[in-house]
Amino acid sequence: MTKLKVKPFIIILLIVLGITLWNPLGLTLKQGLLLASLLTTLALWATEAVHKTVACLFLLGSFLVFGETPATNIFEFAWSDTNLLIITTTLLSVGLMHSNVIHLLIQKVISPFTNSLFLFLLFPYLLGIMLVFLIPQGFARVIIVGTLFQAMLPSDSVEQLESKPIYLFNAFIGVIMGYMFFPNGEILLNGSALAFAGQEISSQLGFTQWFTLMAVPTILFIILSIAFVYMLFKKQLRTFHKNPITLSKSETEMPENPYATWIAIVSMICLLIVWQTESYHGIPAWVGTAIVVLLFFATGILKKSDWGQLNPHFLLFLVTIFSIGKVLGQSGITGIVFEHLQKLLPDAQTPMYLAVVMGIVMLMHMAIGSAVATMSVVLPLLFPMMESGGYSGVVILLMVYILVNTHYLLPFHHATLMIGTGRQYYSEKVMLRYGLAMSFVAPLMVGCVYFPWWRFLGWLN
Repeated sequence: MTKLKVKPFIIILLIVLGITLWNPLGLTLKQGLLLASLLTTLALWATEAVHKTVACLFLLGSFLVFGETPATNIFEFAWSDTNLLIITTTLLSVGLMHSNVIHLLIQKVISPFTNSLFLFLLFPYLLGIMLVFLIPQGFARVIIVGTLFQAMLPSDSVEQLESKPIYLFNAFIGVIMGYMFFPNGEILLNGSALAFAGQEISSQLGFTQWFTLMAVPTILFIILSIAFVYMLFKKQLRTFHKNPITLSKSETEMPENPYATWIAIVSMICLLIVWQTESYHGIPAWVGTAIVVLLFFATGILKKSDWGQLNPHFLLFLVTIFSIGKVLGQSGITGIVFEHLQKLLPDAQTPMYLAVVMGIVMLMHMAIGSAVATMSVVLPLLFPMMESGGYSGVVILLMVYILVNTHYLLPFHHATLMIGTGRQYYSEKVMLRYGLAMSFVAPLMVGCVYFPWWRFLGWLN
């Protein structure tokens, strides 16, 4: 349990108290206390002044006392399909480790990409694109990729302990970037974006049209992302030539069940088919995953001790994160914040209009946290406002989608990256360092690469 850091804790309370008493947004008492609780919790998470679980419980308690959202809605993520998929996929990835499937993948697939640092950093992006067609759910995808990189990267020396979190973080970014090429790149994020856009706009973004609008600029974004990972973490990556992929002894031992590897391979093939055909049979992805996990337990691939791989602190963190957007929205805080930000908008025909809109979207994302929740708030407000100024709904949708998917500072700003911090693959500090750079890079990419490309294709005046 993290010890209380008294000095940061007191500073946080004083700053939040000052903001609450100032009340620049003109909030009611309940709204002010709710926002103060959120700001306090975010600061506690960032500084680790108290254990994350303590901060989560404090925020959830504040939501119950000061919010307008029913308790069942606050905690509903706990029994949602997404959370059940995260739980079952975590156990599935452990089973794949025990079965030696991960070892085979490392030997056959990854080894050719270890000849240079650039190729090794590029590999997760290529893997992320390829896995879109095999694993529709982004959470399942990133858990398996994380397990793969966690297994193959050694941590025997100080240099390896420094570089391993960076490679893992880069792997997660690769999966996120892979989302962006296709409308079905991620069921939750991409699907939500199209749903919020409505039938008229989403019907214009079929597979070919989305790919045409997004592919070329995203390739450039990937190259830039790899360059920034290298520049920001050059010190940690300096020993690449001394850091070949390896597996620990426990991970290369043959499983107790001599048929474990084949059981795992056949099970995964069947599971991939179930995942790919979900739109036809309607069976949630977590159900098929749970069946494979039960098979792994029945055949001895998984053991009772493997239940310990599930981190209750992380699961509580997820419940807390996914409640923030709906609580802020139903309490009226989100609307008030957006109303104040909207006053900053210049005339739609001025050159600064799109830049200010992007800034507002990014600020809203930082305030709300969840990328999906941000889109649910921002898109319905931006569509009528920007379309009246002559902007295409498709451009509005993709602009917001790119910003919430590539700009983040803390784990709660991107659920996929939150899985990496929750499993302690990399720290919040690593994410913050990259995220601060993306605060400038992401809007510049949208303004200087995506917008010109869409203008060339005739979607932007």
